[in-house]
Amino acid sequence: MNATQVAADLRRNREQHGCSQQELADAMNAAGFSHWSQATVWAVETGNRNLLYIEGITLSSILPGFGINSDRIGRNIIRDAQTLEKVRELIETSSSYDLA
Repeated sequence: MNATQVAADLRRNREQHGCSQQELADAMNAAGFSHWSQATVWAVETGNRNLLYIEGITLSSILPGFGINSDRIGRNIIRDAQTLEKVRELIETSSSYDLA
């Protein structure tokens, strides 16, 4: 799920639950995310701020139906880690050649 999808999904679910941006920020504050404000919700909904994994999971508990799927996120993290490992291997392999 990319930032654009998260933004659209968050706004849609928030509005379906009749929740304002401030009310959602207040709920996130109550859940322990004291730095969340109406501006934070706006930034996520406009794609200007990414969610931390734990924030997405918390939002899923606040707004049932919000599209954060922990299994899918876990698979993406694993895939990204595997890709990163392949890049590291390529860099190590290429740096072992003498290009002079």
